[in-house]
Amino acid sequence: MKNKHIKIKKEAKEAVYVGIPLDDVLRTEMLDCSKDLIHFLQAYEKFKVIREEKTAAIEATRRKLGEITTLTAKLKRLFPKSRLTSLCGHKAFKQTVIPPITQSVKASAPRAPPPPQTHQDDLDQLEKELAEIEKQLGK
Repeated sequence: MKNKHIKIKKEAKEAVYVGIPLDDVLRTEMLDCSKDLIHFLQAYEKFKVIREEKTAAIEATRRKLGEITTLTAKLKRLFPKSRLTSLCGHKAFKQTVIPPITQSVKASAPRAPPPPQTHQDDLDQLEKELAEIEKQLGK
């Protein structure tokens, strides 16, 4: 027996539509999701703008730093060579030790600074003098 190939015509696929009853709760949930998505996309756009500003600021800073380094190199070339910079690396310069300045410290307890003379002391003295004058006048 021979195998016969039977050709079966495939039916054209039709679009299947399933109706969903859209009640108010489902509509509000869909709108809330859409609203959240829009807020997320807006926040992402703000983030992109901030990132671009940040990269632009970094590039400007790098350019300025390059200008500063070139200017300092030019200044170094223009200034005369000094002996101090060449002496700093010399052995004899490193071996010379400058003794630290020490102040003589007394063994006694540190003195408390005298209290500053204030206007209150002057006022008290004037009040005493005024009281004495009043006593003399009252007699």
